[in-house]
Amino acid sequence: MFYGAKTEPATAGSPRPCSGSWPGIFYIQMKSDLSRKLIKPFDLLSFSGMCQICHSNPADNESGFVCRPCKRNTQPIRSPWCEICGLPEENSHARYKTCIDCNTTEYNFSKARSLFMAKGLPQEVIHRFKYNQHEFYEPLFKEWLAHSLELDLNQHPKAIIPIPLHRVKKRERGFNQVETIARILSSHTNIRIEENLLRRVKMTDSQTHLSRSKRISNVKNAFICTREILKGCYLLVDDVMTTGSTANACAKVLLDNGASSIEVLTITRGIPG
Repeated sequence: MFYGAKTEPATAGSPRPCSGSWPGIFYIQMKSDLSRKLIKPFDLLSFSGMCQICHSNPADNESGFVCRPCKRNTQPIRSPWCEICGLPEENSHARYKTCIDCNTTEYNFSKARSLFMAKGLPQEVIHRFKYNQHEFYEPLFKEWLAHSLELDLNQHPKAIIPIPLHRVKKRERGFNQVETIARILSSHTNIRIEENLLRRVKMTDSQTHLSRSKRISNVKNAFICTREILKGCYLLVDDVMTTGSTANACAKVLLDNGASSIEVLTITRGIPG
């Protein structure tokens, strides 16, 4: 939702704006915790009422500049799924209540659930939101996170805890996208958020192309808890989960500092390699 785009009058020698009536840089004010940020120039299609994903259909602005056909092609994860990691049955090769990986892996969290598989629209939106800070996708996150109430997670955790970025990476990126997702969830559920309870003290490599064993070693001793916490169930939030290594490392730290149990919610779920 746009509340206005402001341009400065051109002066002699000043660079010309982008072609058309749109300026090269937009100040976008939104109803979000990321309001009043300076946004980089976008493709003209971004501001012509077209879908940000397919660029073919008119965007449904109430859902974050994504068209209705793209939204309809996005199917949430449904049960049956692995009772521990939440991987859908068709992707987990499960014959029983837990998948093959969970039968051989010990997790510190009691269960993990994801809203979508990491493909198509959800994967694309997560990537753009994460690396380009496109706040206009936030209404779509609000719509998606409303479905979290349909999952078999504890509906009354003590707090929502976003998985933190290392301070260097957060400074480079400008924000932690997971904190934004956690705030949206907190606002929707009225569950308090603990943004500073976990701290990432180890600068880790990207998990994207690492094997399971390397993912585990990559995040070993990467997190600390800043204080002791009350007993109870806590909800860890992240944008994507694949092997669960990051969530598992965070869950261990929280359990060691007083939590009784940890559950995990992510927007997308990758398939372990």
